[in-house]
Amino acid sequence: MGSAAFAMSLGLAVAGSPGIAVADTTDGGSSAQPSKPSKSPVGASRRPAQEAARTTGAAPSKPARTPSPSRAAAAARVAAPVPVAVNSAPATAPDSSEPVRPTATAVTAESADREPLSVASAPKQTASAAPKALIARQTATAALSPGDIVSRFLSLFGIKGLPASPVQLLTGVLALIRREIDSFLRPPTANPSVSITDTTLVEGNAGTNSAAFTVTLSKASTKTVTVSYTTADGTATAGQDYTASTGTVTFAPGVVSQVINVGVLGDATVEPDETFTVVLSSPSGATLGRTTATGTITNDDATEVKLPTVSIAGDTVPEGDSGTTALPFTVTLSKPSTTTITLTYTTSNGSATAGQDYTAATGTVTFAPGAVSQVITISVTGDTTVEPNETLTVTLSNPTGATIATASAAGTIVNDDTATTPGGTAQWGKSFFAPYIDMGAYPVPNLLALSKTFGTSLVTLGFMQADVNGNLAWAGLAALEPHSTNEQAIAINKSIADFKSAGGDVMISFGGQAGTSLAQYYASKGRSAQELANAYAAVVDTYGVTRLDFDIEGAAVADPASVTLNAQALALLQKTKPEVQIWYTLPVLPTGLTADGVNVVDTALAAGVNLAGVNVMAMDYGESAAPTSGPGAKTMGAYAIDAAESTYAQVSALYAARSKTFSWSQIGVTPMLGVNDVRSEVFTVADAQALEDFARTKGIGMLSMWQVLRDTPGTLGQSTTSASGLSDPVGSFSHVFNDYGTINIVDYTNAGGGGTPVSGGISTTIGWAWGANPVLTFDPAKDILDFVWMQAKEFDVSDTSGSTVITIVGNNSSYTLAGVRLSQLQIGNIIAKDAGTLAKWQSLISSAKAV
Repeated sequence: MGSAAFAMSLGLAVAGSPGIAVADTTDGGSSAQPSKPSKSPVGASRRPAQEAARTTGAAPSKPARTPSPSRAAAAARVAAPVPVAVNSAPATAPDSSEPVRPTATAVTAESADREPLSVASAPKQTASAAPKALIARQTATAALSPGDIVSRFLSLFGIKGLPASPVQLLTGVLALIRREIDSFLRPPTANPSVSITDTTLVEGNAGTNSAAFTVTLSKASTKTVTVSYTTADGTATAGQDYTASTGTVTFAPGVVSQVINVGVLGDATVEPDETFTVVLSSPSGATLGRTTATGTITNDDATEVKLPTVSIAGDTVPEGDSGTTALPFTVTLSKPSTTTITLTYTTSNGSATAGQDYTAATGTVTFAPGAVSQVITISVTGDTTVEPNETLTVTLSNPTGATIATASAAGTIVNDDTATTPGGTAQWGKSFFAPYIDMGAYPVPNLLALSKTFGTSLVTLGFMQADVNGNLAWAGLAALEPHSTNEQAIAINKSIADFKSAGGDVMISFGGQAGTSLAQYYASKGRSAQELANAYAAVVDTYGVTRLDFDIEGAAVADPASVTLNAQALALLQKTKPEVQIWYTLPVLPTGLTADGVNVVDTALAAGVNLAGVNVMAMDYGESAAPTSGPGAKTMGAYAIDAAESTYAQVSALYAARSKTFSWSQIGVTPMLGVNDVRSEVFTVADAQALEDFARTKGIGMLSMWQVLRDTPGTLGQSTTSASGLSDPVGSFSHVFNDYGTINIVDYTNAGGGGTPVSGGISTTIGWAWGANPVLTFDPAKDILDFVWMQAKEFDVSDTSGSTVITIVGNNSSYTLAGVRLSQLQIGNIIAKDAGTLAKWQSLISSAKAV
């Protein structure tokens, strides 16, 4: 209402006041000539109503209330453009030389909306102020007549032209008043809110698909609206499942919906549905509603239908003494199948031999729908032979309707025959001398003959190792498995049996410096401790022994897997054969066992092995660990004693940690005779005597030496398998040690030499023999003479009184082949590793036959 009254006053004042120019915005705005200066009193242009009253004598009206800028702006927006320029009258009469030129500036509705302008709000003029015009944005001006001004003023009330009647004028005034009231009562328009909605799409197998997120305004806006967005990982990963994105969404005026597209990466991986989010922020022209939306990537990859897998497992059965026994192999499926499944199978030899230990078989295994287990039965042939446990393998192939997980399995034939080895009456006692003998040597060592020569009743036989078939064999040779039909294997067994029968006994040693121990082989193949225990038990049964030695050195001592497996197997063995005593033989320094050696002993104790003792290899220390010359040098005998004392302290501590007691009777010492592999280390006969004296003082359980076959003189300073590298006579070291500890009586009635028997005969080793000149019973059709490494210059041969006499040069001893003339011998009766020796014999025999 205030705006309307003001507009009416403005219209009347302008219509009745001279000197006012009004811009004509309807006809192009042609310029009007300025009117003459008004002679009205100062301020007349600001108080038109009062001036009119003074002129007409009418009572003056109350001055109009000046509207606020906002209401004036509202009036300007409602009214049609009324360009008005007011030029205040000068405070004093203008100078005639420079007349005052009134100006006119157009005022449009647009400029009035930006800067509300009214005469009432124009700066007041003072008497001293210069005339100023109210200037609007437009500059084009035109002079309007008072009638035009009135018409435009009346258009505010919706009246075109001059009112036809007072009613029409009143109606227009009321309409304007109503609009003013509505504008006053209507609240300010609030900004719209912006929100985003969730979306879901199928991932696809390749390429990129778009996840469309809809962003909406709560209502249309008359202004441009913007909002920022960014993506964030949920269970989906940017760069792998979708393409990370940031940007701005823009709404033009009147638009209420937009779409954000995010690229989703297709793949063929079977995976759960995955999610990521789009987050809105930083709106302009709007407020935030729902700011976060979740995009769900639906997996469309089907889980591959997997066929069941098939596996096979072997079993263990006693062999039996006759007939056949069923050895089952169980074949299983990982899950039932709705279709029939078939596979083929075939058997193959392990250590067992088809046709001898079992019946070879091939065939087909069939699973009816729903079945998950079938059994393949292999027939095992019984016998009464004492032999190791044996194995055979069943292998699966050619599956239909399934895949193979485990293709083969081993079945074990357990030996159930008792040992037939004679003897076993020998005693070991708490202390004993049991030197090593290499049973892998050729010719096969004749234990009875060696015992007669060197005076030993107890020996340690080395070494049984894993052969290519994973079975125990002497020297790791498949031909020398205990039940091999090889002539050399048979000779080994006979040599052991004859020695035991005569009153001696053996301890069998496993491992050694070269080759692979059975524990190493089993560990590498994933075999069980029980299988290993069974293999050891078979050796015990085969040879009728009560003592086993495990020589763990080289790579084996630092192999935790085989060390642990071996300990577990021995614990199992002692549960079924508690009479078996176990010795560990380990490398050593004068300062004691290495860290690996200590671990070997501790692992055995942890597994529950009842160790009979720990035997140290007092040899090959190295000059830095055991100097033999210069300051601090000691003899090899002294170093052997140091090693024994250090080891005793170490192992005692291990036992004490487990609340057990360790004694000197559980210590063994084994030096290498003569020149060691480290040639600066020489173990002499004097060293042997010093060690034996120490052993008697402490009550050491085991004295040994490597080895009996080296207790023979040889090339000085050279270390060989059959000579000491010293000049000491044959048996010098043995004669120092063989009165230590338990001594058994051995019957040498049937003692031969140390060679390889021919067709069950005996053989004689010709060496630096001790004692009176022996007379031998020799059969040229069966027996041989083994000269080992003896050279031609070291013996002479003669035909005396119908017998062949072999004289050892420089030793004043001889061998007589009673009743056997030299001409009766063949070169096949002679074995020698020296070519000159063989040539000499060939010449002697040929010469004798020629006479």
